[in-house]
Amino acid sequence: RTLDIQILPATEEHREGIRALCLLVGGPHDHLLPFLQQPFPAEDFVPFVAVQDRAVVGVACALVLESYVWLMGLRVHPEWRNHKIGQQLVERIAQFATARRQPVKAVVLSANAPATRVFTNAGFVAQPGFALMEATIGAIRPSHFWDRSVVCEATASERVEIESFLNAHYELELDHLNLFGED
Repeated sequence: RTLDIQILPATEEHREGIRALCLLVGGPHDHLLPFLQQPFPAEDFVPFVAVQDRAVVGVACALVLESYVWLMGLRVHPEWRNHKIGQQLVERIAQFATARRQPVKAVVLSANAPATRVFTNAGFVAQPGFALMEATIGAIRPSHFWDRSVVCEATASERVEIESFLNAHYELELDHLNLFGED
């Protein structure tokens, strides 16, 4: 199969493709679905899509917060995995954050080996002991320990921290345990 993948900021025409991908990959409780109910791209929510022949084959979202960009919702269609699409999406959001002069943060659980591999291949290095993955890209270096780190494991207290963060910043109508695949 010929790969002619484009990584683009999502528009309204991509909404249904993103929704279908989330349902396929994450099921009806996918934590990205509530975000798709709001207009995008917006000042604080910018999804990026991987498109092949007008079909959405991947998505990752940037939530723009005051001091950083939160990378969430990395999804790649099962038939399109192992083509570095996830890595391209992560790198595109890193470029987006760099242009804004902000670090990137995300949550990656050790049980999710494919996502950990994607972030590692995009240049992130394992940093046990952090609940959030934090990265600086290029010349923006707010702190030496922020240099492309990714969590290897999320403990119960880290899960509480992650859930607390999401609850404080976004009203989500879902069971946050779904974030950790524990339904």
